Amino acid sequence: MKRNLFEEISEGFDALAMCHAAKVSLRLVEHNLFLGFLSRDIANHPERLQTEDAPVVRRLQSLVGHIDVDLDGDMPTKDV
Repeated sequence: MKRNLFEEISEGFDALAMCHAAKVSLRLVEHNLFLGFLSRDIANHPERLQTEDAPVVRRLQSLVGHIDVDLDGDMPTKDV
């Protein structure tokens, strides 16, 4: 069966969308694996936790203090 250009382009976009969805899913899996590791490490070795000094805290707040985070919200579906 002969296909027209629109069908080929449409199929290409579908494949691209599937690749993007797989990439986002993989990234979420990687994040969850890291957070799981971090959680277990903190639970198993709380003595490793360290406080940061005031200049470091101020610097971090200057970088991300203006960002609102909804911890109960859904994860974004695309890269930001």
